[in-house]
Amino acid sequence: MEGGVGIILLVLLVVVIGGVIALYLTGGAIIGTSGGKRRRDEPRPDHKVVENPENVEFVGTDRKE
Repeated sequence: MEGGVGIILLVLLVVVIGGVIALYLTGGAIIGTSGGKRRRDEPRPDHKVVENPENVEFVGTDRKE
């Protein structure tokens, strides 16, 4: 029984080390790819400019009504 457990642990160790090497060689690209991300060639969205700010508060100042 101990030999079987040792073999299973050895196989598990080899799989984990193989995964770490694969992540290192690909720079983490294996787990970093997801279908929801934009392609690099698509333009980024423009930010909206606030023309009339309302309810502007600065940290550390007293709020006066």
